[in-house]
Amino acid sequence: MSNKRILILASCLLLTAPLTRADVSLLFNDGSGQGDAGSYAPGASFTFTITLRVTNMTPSDVRGLSYWFETSAANQNYFTITTRDFGSSPFNISNQDFASGEAIVPGGNQHDLGGTAAMTQAVTQNPQDFFVASIQITINPNTPAGNYTIQTTTVNSPPGPFDPDGGSRPSEANSNTAIFFFAATPYMITVVPEPATSLLLGLAAGGALLASTLRVRRNGVS
Repeated sequence: MSNKRILILASCLLLTAPLTRADVSLLFNDGSGQGDAGSYAPGASFTFTITLRVTNMTPSDVRGLSYWFETSAANQNYFTITTRDFGSSPFNISNQDFASGEAIVPGGNQHDLGGTAAMTQAVTQNPQDFFVASIQITINPNTPAGNYTIQTTTVNSPPGPFDPDGGSRPSEANSNTAIFFFAATPYMITVVPEPATSLLLGLAAGGALLASTLRVRRNGVS
């Protein structure tokens, strides 16, 4: 290719680059009023809906999206994805087959949870929301009490065990001509003991304190 043609091509790319842009994000709603956070007992399952929000998209259409959930290596045995329900989502043509019980691990669960629309969805409002899916997560019964985070993958996600090429799999939305990457969308999980477990722990602690007090008293008398 001649230098002149290269210069013309580069100039065209520079001129068209600003025409392809968008602000895209995912929103979570678990029905609790907190949206992106919830408190659960070990062994519990919870469901949240995912919404795609599109703002300032040029070109003004969206065809589909891809996303995975990841967590830190320390927490990878605690959370699994048990169901995915497209419901009335326009993006209901699954990108990949989904197997119930997919572990949430560093770099993302095994299969792409996103989908493609049969027809391009026009972005006619600013912003505009599209229902994506309902996702159910199950917490391992052996999960210790504490605070945890799961989130969608990004371009900076580390390679995970399900990445055959050793690279990250960023979550993204796409139009017919462009790809737009998501920032990490976190969901905060607080694991709390069940009331019965808390009561037993309290009784055990109280019993230990009582035994210690009686032992001290006996030692003081003798």
